[in-house]
Amino acid sequence: MHPAVFCTRLKMLNGSKIVIFLCKTEVSAPLPSGQPKVHMVLVASGQDLLMEEGIFYGIMITSNPHSSYKIEITEDMLTSPLSKQSYFATHLLGMYRLDEVIKPCRIAIKQEYMDDVFNKSIDVVYGYEEE
Repeated sequence: MHPAVFCTRLKMLNGSKIVIFLCKTEVSAPLPSGQPKVHMVLVASGQDLLMEEGIFYGIMITSNPHSSYKIEITEDMLTSPLSKQSYFATHLLGMYRLDEVIKPCRIAIKQEYMDDVFNKSIDVVYGYEEE
């Protein structure tokens, strides 16, 4: 899929300008065993990076509740519910190429919950804490 098509679809889902992508996307992410497994990710980078470099950053979504770095995803956080209980794995921030996208999902995180997810990921990955 061409980056412009991907960005247009995300704009239609969110209904606003894309500063941070608000769509979750299924990608093939390797497990510690080295085997790939399809996971959804919350796209966490801007349109310019995707258009210029063909890459984006994403926070993995998992059904594994066993991590102190997770944020439980509740139905009120998303525009549509997920099929099973899931969590934002804020410590699993990855870089993905557009050709790794299996399919864009028609689910977005609501604006009022976005800062909590991104702030926790920044705190975990980079060691920053809000004062």
